[in-house]
Amino acid sequence: LRAGGRFHTVMQGPKPGESNDLEGIFLEATPNERIVFTDAYQVGWRAAANPFMTGVFTMEDLGAGRSRFTGRARHWSAEKCTEHAAMGFYPGWSAMMDQLNAVAIEINQSS
Repeated sequence: LRAGGRFHTVMQGPKPGESNDLEGIFLEATPNERIVFTDAYQVGWRAAANPFMTGVFTMEDLGAGRSRFTGRARHWSAEKCTEHAAMGFYPGWSAMMDQLNAVAIEINQSS
């Protein structure tokens, strides 16, 4: 990961053909601390036609083998926030957090 680097995410919903395609760039990538990404720009810092959000993931070492992961979404407008909620933002990001936690536990137990 690096600032200006590209990301492309395709999220699949539970219904056939239900998906969301999101492309953008990383604004910040500080190892083990912070990742900031947005769909407001595309590769080469070209402005996107219809920006949706900026995501901010932070990681904090709490010691004793524990960590805190925080994910935040910064939407371009109240309408985009409402649209994201209707798309399943809360259950989707909660599922992602549960999956990330399961991977972290598995890695911790195997070390």
